[in-house]
Amino acid sequence: MGTTQLLLVVGSLILLGMLALMVGRTFTTSAGWDSANQALITGTAIAQSMLEETQLRAFDEKTVNASVKLADSLTSPVNFGPEAGETTSSTFDDISDYNGYIRSDTLEGLGVFTTSVAVHYVPTMYGETISWSKTFCKRIDVCTYNKYLADTIKLSYISTY
Repeated sequence: MGTTQLLLVVGSLILLGMLALMVGRTFTTSAGWDSANQALITGTAIAQSMLEETQLRAFDEKTVNASVKLADSLTSPVNFGPEAGETTSSTFDDISDYNGYIRSDTLEGLGVFTTSVAVHYVPTMYGETISWSKTFCKRIDVCTYNKYLADTIKLSYISTY
């Protein structure tokens, strides 16, 4: 074998090695994107499920068994959170019980999804700003995080009375 042929064989092996490295990187990147996409879809479903769960509850502790005509009769925002005896979400009877609630869901292959809920009064149905006075509109913010997500998923819903 001559020098020229030897150089061609060595050059071919170098090119083949570089191609194998690029293909390996592509598969690794693709697998990473696959996990991120699965986490995004799953995290969104978990957050949506939590929002739907809150919507099954009464608007306020004062409206569980009666109706309210004045917003001043509603629960003060500083008292949002579960009342005595309400230790799990299945015992919550109104939306404001979810304020500060945190749930962890562990899924095979994707790990732990942590979901937190915040409840605030807002001045109108289109309220971006939080109101510290009682109104007939509450915004429920649900945030879900997982190690495969680039950022926290945040879904919001405004409930009116």
